[in-house]
Amino acid sequence: MATNECNPHREGDPRSRSASAAFPWTGRTVAVLGATGFLGRWLARGAEARGGEVHWIVRDVERARALGVRTGLHPRIHGVDAGVEGELETLLDALAPDLVLNAVGYGVDPRERDETLATALNRDLPVRLGRWLARETERSVARCPVRLLHLGSALEYGEVGGDLAEDGPRHPTTLYGRTKLQGVEALSSKATAESLPVLTARLFTVFGPGEHAGRLFPSLLGLAREAGGFDLDLTSGKQVRDFAYVEDVARCALDLCDVEAPPGHIVNLASGVNRTVRDFVLAVAAALEIDRDRLRFGVLPVRREEMAHDPVRLVRLRALGVVPPPADIAGAVRRSLECWETMGDADGES
Repeated sequence: MATNECNPHREGDPRSRSASAAFPWTGRTVAVLGATGFLGRWLARGAEARGGEVHWIVRDVERARALGVRTGLHPRIHGVDAGVEGELETLLDALAPDLVLNAVGYGVDPRERDETLATALNRDLPVRLGRWLARETERSVARCPVRLLHLGSALEYGEVGGDLAEDGPRHPTTLYGRTKLQGVEALSSKATAESLPVLTARLFTVFGPGEHAGRLFPSLLGLAREAGGFDLDLTSGKQVRDFAYVEDVARCALDLCDVEAPPGHIVNLASGVNRTVRDFVLAVAAALEIDRDRLRFGVLPVRREEMAHDPVRLVRLRALGVVPPPADIAGAVRRSLECWETMGDADGES
């Protein structure tokens, strides 16, 4: 739960206690960077549901407005190019947010291969946010346990197999993984040295509405909608991943904003359950009633960034009192179908 400093409701009035329990972030100003992206839209939705005053910081204002209308949210939208130094910092100075959620990332989509953009958004942006928070912390008392939540990626581990401990080896093999790791390490180092209230949630395989077109889960949904229209080419499916539904991941990430964690802490955020890609595909196909003959396993090559590892270590996540997202694929598919029209189809930063 949020502290009293984050929440204006006081314990003396039972009506205030009830309101506080239902909307624990009432009175908290929340800035969501990349709010129209895959994770960003779910973070923004969850922050508003908790009572926060949510500000969407995005590149495309019109797209954000359209998404706000579709989702029934009430965003305060600010058009800023987060890759341009100074613009974002000026806006954050004006907003004076209690909490910043950084969901900006570049390189998840296979079409995103510009090294300059990857460096600016994945490496340099977290460093700039750390510098801004250091200045902000000097000017004011930190009102919340975590004031900057940064989203990292499992691809920061890269070729490391076996037990993926947050403070263990990392050998990223992709532009995305390498630049994300550089940003996380620089941000964590600064936060640790200067006692800044920063936490990084390192995400694994997240799926659901808002995911980039062409990825596995949206492709399966497309297959279900085109009955008899085409077959889906797939890899062998032997790769092992930790799959978690996006709404559950966003819930866990927001829960992390209310914990007392060491400055610069890095936390794996996953279900803790490994399954093969093939098993995931078959579970989704069963829930969508897709004929298994339309699934062409073994046609595509396995990508270089595929990782082999043990079930994800969640010692740090559980030690902070946060419940991991469930590994319920069939339930996640049902929930996806219920909200795809409002939350689906992401093509921006995420």
